[in-house]
Formats: sequence, structure tokens, C-alpha cells
Amino acid sequence: MSSAQYFVIIANDQDTPLYEAQLSSTSSNSVTELYPFIANSALDIIEDLQWRTNSSSSSFSSSSSTGFPISFGNDNGFNGIGNPGNTGGSSSPSLFFGAKQNNNSKDLLGASYLGFIDHYYQSPISAYITFGNTKFILIHSSNMPINGNNIKVFYQLVHELYLKTLMNPFYINGSAINSPMFDAKVRAFAAKYLI
Repeated sequence: MSSAQYFVIIANDQDTPLYEAQLSSTSSNSVTELYPFIANSALDIIEDLQWRTNSSSSSFSSSSSTGFPISFGNDNGFNGIGNPGNTGGSSSPSLFFGAKQNNNSKDLLGASYLGFIDHYYQSPISAYITFGNTKFILIHSSNMPINGNNIKVFYQLVHELYLKTLMNPFYINGSAINSPMFDAKVRAFAAKYLI
């Protein structure tokens, strides 16, 4: 398991966090005070990866060395409109980037796991971005092995939880998420998949 130290959700234009959680209490206070600044500095990298494409490919498929799994066109079993099955003749972008659709894989809810995008002194930083431009950022401990599949599952579960929060009629879009139930579920997901 990887030891995640800090998790943040950023969704508004001012790049202020909607939700923050200190997931592990093993770090010193001087380092934990830097986590919001580290996450904020990772936003530039996330935005660069978000808009990066590889124009030299004929099928509009792009993949960078940082693990950004964006795919457009017919290589994921979709025609250009996002309908499964018909893969012939269309090279227009698919509606599902980063989601390889087949019978054995779960839909990524229209989002992309960016992988490990940066390091802060030996502490890897991973990110996840949705079509709604919501960014999820995790800062990991440098002394634990990291399982990318567990991190992806954590992001997917938190994304589903975030969508449920957005659909709540009492939640004001763009405001901080202060729900103790949301916090408890995020910490439970982190305990199961990250810590």
C-alpha cells in the first residue's frame, strides 16, 4: 500500500480547495504546512497535461511520459460520437478520454487518471481530472511502495462521491465541502486503498 499524506479537490476558477484532508498523521508539522502549496504548484502541471495533444498521430492518440492516458479516435472501441462498437471510418475525438471501454473495465465517469505528475523531494504527486475540470490531487509518502491501481480506484470512488455531493440540492456549487459524512467516506476509501 502507498501512504497518502494529503488529498485535495479543486474545482473552481480561483483554484481554491473545495475539500482538503490530511490522510496520515506521521508527517512532521513543518512538512504538513507545505502540502497546500505543493498541491497548488501541481495545478500548472495538471493544466499543461490537460491540454496536451500529439498532433503527429493520425488517430489523435496522445500519451506522455508522465502517464497521461488520453486517447481519442477509434483506438478505444468507440466511433467519434461515443457509441460502442462501430469503429470504422471516424477519427473525430471520442467523448471518453482516458477510458478504455470494454466489457471488463469500469467506466471512468468521463474522467482521466493522470498518474504521477510531479515529485516534491521524493514525495510523488498524483492527479485525476474530470470533464468538469475538477482536479483531485494526492501527495504520497516517499518511503512506501505505491500501487497505481489502488490510487485509480480511490480516485474513482471519490469522484462518484463528489458527483453525489454535486447532485445534493442543499449543496451550493463551488462552495467548500464541509460534510462530515463526505469526510468520513473519503478517509474510509483512503484507509482501504491508500494507507
